[in-house]
Formats: sequence, C-alpha cells, structure tokens
Amino acid sequence: MGHVICIANFREQSGKTSTAVNLAASLAVLELKTLLVDCSPDGKASAGLLPDSDDTAFGLFDVLSGIVSARSAVSDTALSYLQILPFGEGENSLDRMLAMNPDREKILSIVMEKFRDEYDYIVFDTPSTTGLLSRSAVIAGDSLIIPVPSGEKGVRGVKEVLAFSGRLRQSGENPLKLSGVLFNRCDPEGMSQAHDLGGLEKAVYPVPIPLSQDVDPCRPACLYDMKSPVVEAFFDLCYEFLYRDSL
Repeated sequence: MGHVICIANFREQSGKTSTAVNLAASLAVLELKTLLVDCSPDGKASAGLLPDSDDTAFGLFDVLSGIVSARSAVSDTALSYLQILPFGEGENSLDRMLAMNPDREKILSIVMEKFRDEYDYIVFDTPSTTGLLSRSAVIAGDSLIIPVPSGEKGVRGVKEVLAFSGRLRQSGENPLKLSGVLFNRCDPEGMSQAHDLGGLEKAVYPVPIPLSQDVDPCRPACLYDMKSPVVEAFFDLCYEFLYRDSL
C-alpha cells in the first residue's frame, strides 16, 4: 500500500515545493512508482512538472468539486515513474465550497485511498497557510517532512507544524510520524549556526539542501544535471527517508 509523505511548513519561502518535487523525482529515478499531489493553489509544482500544459487541464480542485474522477486528473511527467495530480483552477472558492462537508478535513484522506494501491509513494506539496488543504494534507499523511530555511523564522515554522500534528495524535485522528526536519536552500557556511528546535535536533536530516541559482526550484534538478550538488543532496535525503521509513 502506498505511503503518503506530507511536505509541510505553514511559513512561506521554506522550500516546500522544491523539496516535494525533488524528493518525488528521486523516488521515481529509483523506479519507485510515485504520485506528486499539488495541494497548493499557486500551482508551482504543477507548472514545474507540466511546463507545457494548458490552463484547462483538470486537477485536484476539480476532483474535490466532484467534476472529474481522481484518476482522470492525473498527468504523466518527463520521468517514467512519476505522475502528478496538479492543483487546477479555483483556488479562492475551495474552503467555501467544502464548508458544509462534515468530512472536509479528511477529504484528502478519502481521495488518496483511491491511489494507495497504485503507487509506492504519494508526496504532498502543501500551501503556506493553516487553511483547509494544509490541515487535510497533514491528516492524510503517514510521514511528515518539514523543510525550513536556516534562521529563526524557519524554526518557528517547524514548531507550528509540530503543534498541529501533535494535536492530531492526541485526538487519535492520525498517528502521523515525523520523518525529519530538512534545512533547505542553505548556505553551507551558515549551517554551523546552532538552531533551537526544542529537542528535535536528532530529527534533522544530516545533509542540508544547498542553495542553487542554476535551476528552477520547481522543476526536478535531476532533469538538468544528475551530478549537481543539489541532486546529490536530494538523493541523500531520499535514501535517508527510505531508511527511516523502514524502521
């Protein structure tokens, strides 16, 4: 059964999309059948993986609206083992549309049940808010990866996501497992700084993702140069995640 990985941080500019896209691509290169779900209305992951698609393609919004089936909204990408469920159109009306649905916060869990038998891994790229889709994605996840830029604001984002996931565990809604905290888009010299993660230092992935100006952060770096430091770092993340997932 497919394992759902939620990439979440309620703060902007934390590197969620680049992490989701490149982790999904790394899993696909290892020939693990992977689905990337773009839960973010800005659609950056969709644009990065489907650069030539038109604006009329169906997506997650249409699935949640009941317009199309989940399977019919999935698209292929340049990587054989990677498919994407793009977000689609209609970002401003989703919360209002689902307001009367008693299962609204579990809506992504319900949709993903249709895919769990088809994929090895399902990766969520989530919005930079505490809104419905962010909450629903965390509830639907099996594992949580929190990407953060180095600095105090990034650390605050970690604590916010952990507080929400902790409430889920206490309520029994989801025994979500924290896979790790990932320092993303980092200046290697700055990584010597100490970060107060409230005792979660051991959860930090050992290899931070370096800052790169050479590639579009919303496209898989492996499509540019398989030997680049960014690609190597994401493969290290991928292998470490698979190891932690096996424990």
